[in-house]
Amino acid sequence: MDPVPLNKGKRKAKQLMILVTGDVVLDHNVYAGTRLTPVSDAPRGTRYSKRPGGAMWVYSLLDALFQVGMPSQEIQNSSTSSQLAFGLSDATADGLESWPTAFHAGAIWEPFDCPRDGKLHWRLSKNLGYGPRESSKYPASPAVGLERLKPGILVIDDGGLGFRWKTASQCWPPFLRTEKNSKDLQWIILKMSRPLGRGDLWRELKDQYRERLIVIVSADNLRSEDAQVSLGLSWESAVDDLIREIHFNPGVRGLQECRHLIIALRSDAALWLDQPSHANPVCCHLVFDREHGEGERVDSTSGSSFGYLSAITASLVAHVSNAPPKDSTNLVPALKAGLSTARFLIEYGHGPIDTPDPAFPFKAAALHMKSPTKEYAAVEIRRGGTAGYESRKNPAPDRKWTILGQSCHSEVFPGALYGPARRVALLGPGALENIPFARFGKLLTMDRREIEGLRSLRQLMLSYHNSGAQKQPLSLAVFGAPGSGKSFGLKQIAEAVFADKNQVLEFNLSQFKGPDDLIGAYHQVRDHVLAGKTPVVFWDEFDSRNNFWLQYLLAPMQDGVFQEGQHSHAIGKCIFVFAGGTSRDFAHFGPSDDPELGEAAAEVEARHDFIAAKGPDFKSRLAGFLDVLGPNPRQIYDEAAARKGLAPWKDDPSDVDFPVRRALLLRSLLGLTKNQEDAPLVIDHGLLTALLEASHYRNGARSMEKLIGQLRDRGGVPLGRAHLPANAFLALYVDDVPGFHSMIRGSDRFLDQAERLAPILHQDWRDGLPKREKGGALDVPFEELDQEGRAANVAAAARIPEILALAGFHLEEGTATVKQEAEVRSFLQNHVEFLAEAEHKGWEAQKRMEGWTYAPERDNVTRKHPLLVPYADLSEEQMGKDRRTILNYPKYARKARFKIVSRRLG
Repeated sequence: MDPVPLNKGKRKAKQLMILVTGDVVLDHNVYAGTRLTPVSDAPRGTRYSKRPGGAMWVYSLLDALFQVGMPSQEIQNSSTSSQLAFGLSDATADGLESWPTAFHAGAIWEPFDCPRDGKLHWRLSKNLGYGPRESSKYPASPAVGLERLKPGILVIDDGGLGFRWKTASQCWPPFLRTEKNSKDLQWIILKMSRPLGRGDLWRELKDQYRERLIVIVSADNLRSEDAQVSLGLSWESAVDDLIREIHFNPGVRGLQECRHLIIALRSDAALWLDQPSHANPVCCHLVFDREHGEGERVDSTSGSSFGYLSAITASLVAHVSNAPPKDSTNLVPALKAGLSTARFLIEYGHGPIDTPDPAFPFKAAALHMKSPTKEYAAVEIRRGGTAGYESRKNPAPDRKWTILGQSCHSEVFPGALYGPARRVALLGPGALENIPFARFGKLLTMDRREIEGLRSLRQLMLSYHNSGAQKQPLSLAVFGAPGSGKSFGLKQIAEAVFADKNQVLEFNLSQFKGPDDLIGAYHQVRDHVLAGKTPVVFWDEFDSRNNFWLQYLLAPMQDGVFQEGQHSHAIGKCIFVFAGGTSRDFAHFGPSDDPELGEAAAEVEARHDFIAAKGPDFKSRLAGFLDVLGPNPRQIYDEAAARKGLAPWKDDPSDVDFPVRRALLLRSLLGLTKNQEDAPLVIDHGLLTALLEASHYRNGARSMEKLIGQLRDRGGVPLGRAHLPANAFLALYVDDVPGFHSMIRGSDRFLDQAERLAPILHQDWRDGLPKREKGGALDVPFEELDQEGRAANVAAAARIPEILALAGFHLEEGTATVKQEAEVRSFLQNHVEFLAEAEHKGWEAQKRMEGWTYAPERDNVTRKHPLLVPYADLSEEQMGKDRRTILNYPKYARKARFKIVSRRLG
């Protein structure tokens, strides 16, 4: 195919040539109809089409993209035009017809509901794969004039069909066949299929063009290369696994030999590794779907499509060919647009079924890439999160790091994430816009451990649900501190997996008198199975009476039968969930399996008793387990304290996420879920501090639920400190009642200084006014302001404690050192945008409470104001005023004889 210029005649600037080449296939598509007999009157008959695929997908996407316009305003305004060429000749459907069968692929498409428009769309029903492999020479020929092209960007689609070998080198651009580098070449973008990092072409590219090489691969191809990469657990787990495999798996370690490596996790995420050299650290960015793990959206969607890697490739090509030089290697915008387009292709398929000529929707995909509608988050992953990879002998990652912890972490102010938790409590999970979360029915969590545990159990339940008839129950266990809400998450998962066929049964074994009661419970389970249900059966306190019940649970767990006298009864397909009451995690349910040297007699006896009670047999029959965290800090077992007879369970200092768990639970208890998920929470700010920062709730989620229920029942919403129960009752829920009250009143003494600070704030505001605003009605000394003007400055001073709390700080009487004040100022500078936005929202709320409304022009008589708009809609000049106010907070604290202190260090 001869070179085809893009945007002909539209621009006079020198064009940057884009050359696309690589493996091409002929796609044979069958669109299944409903006319199954010659006399049928069904309107939809079966159709067949053949179209070029492989590298032609990328070429056609770019062609369509450049015809509809580039995918951002910045690119549209670029003075650079482009020229597009394809490197092979006669890559048409007719031209490919005579190629060997290995270059032919088939697929069956059927109608499925499209979530985008509610219509039926052609989506992939069955991938028929490729034709048989034949021994023959590579069938392609180079495009006429290929040797004359001087591309600035070379795009190669290596589909594993032979283009990578020297036997196809006649189709390579000439500069790849010689030792002489191309001076015009800026980037090579290689979309690679398995086997990864193999072939003559790869060796040439990595040796000669490493610093200009961008490689795109899929995580599924890595898995096919025996890379151990988890699927759909958490984004942190995926990052851990991918980096470990790239560095230590011999089969894929060669992928380090490129400057930029993009690993696409279907249409759900992409990991970008910027690998400048072996001597320099790798820079790692993750672009991801906040709510869904890898494959979760596919699980909920019928039918699929091809081309998601082609969409990501085309988006990257468009970005690097048109972005200004300083932005060309910030690949995050391109990855967001490419992933969004990939998801569009999955949903849209080959278009509505009434389309006269169904096909790959190049133009529709290009339009979508131009204005992506799917929102993806992006974060930089610091190397600290993968420090465990430094040793080849032990390439085990640190499983404690989280995106939440890294994004909100401060080296100077480490500790619990009270500031982010406060933002979540007040504004919902959307307040932390680049933090992943998972939703299971009514349960929403941002905690990595909970997400991985719940998704693992969801995968087990889905597999069991889809496995047909089963004799054995699926046996799971949950552990946690008393009141942590052990059963809630599993109930939400079961409800989603089994829908209307789900029936939840609950039995508390501590209330059973003997085995006869257990047999009665088994019959109830069996009755539901015989009725066509798949019951989820919760066996609460299964470990009561010193594990007495374990011996009677083994046969139903293992064989799916229970004994009643001389009769055996089959239970059938159901899910057993065992909720423990004696251990806070699975690892410490029962003594360790192996005796230790110098073990105390009591530990030896405990192991003997556990074995006699069939504890190890019970554990071996479990398919999975979940350690529930709840709103208190995660508990870890202190072996040394246990040996001394002291309380063995201690707070885990690495669990900095627990305030965020509290914030989400608080919103859930107040009904701020589903459609109200991002609705603002109105609450007494001092009370919110105490609820989030209380050292411990005595019985976890149960205590928090009781306390919130009393506050709501006594005073309604918004919750206020005046409606707290008496101290004797409050002590039932929190372990430090005086400390709880102290946190409620924590800001009171600073607020007494608000009137003294107001003139200072006003003068700073005047000093920051641009010249054109000097001399206005408010540009007067504080004493000359009217009462409302003075009150506005007092209110701004009174907002300081609450805005600082959003960043995890509070105010204490005393004097900060120069170093301490500089550290606080640096933190505020690094987080000034969301704090400035909070200051603007506070000012806006104050003005509206005083009766002001928006208008394009200010009118003091009718109380109209042009700045009553969202922070993002302010001019840069107006934003600067809010930023200066935030950065002056250390000064205001000093003037009030207070200092700003991190709550994390408290």
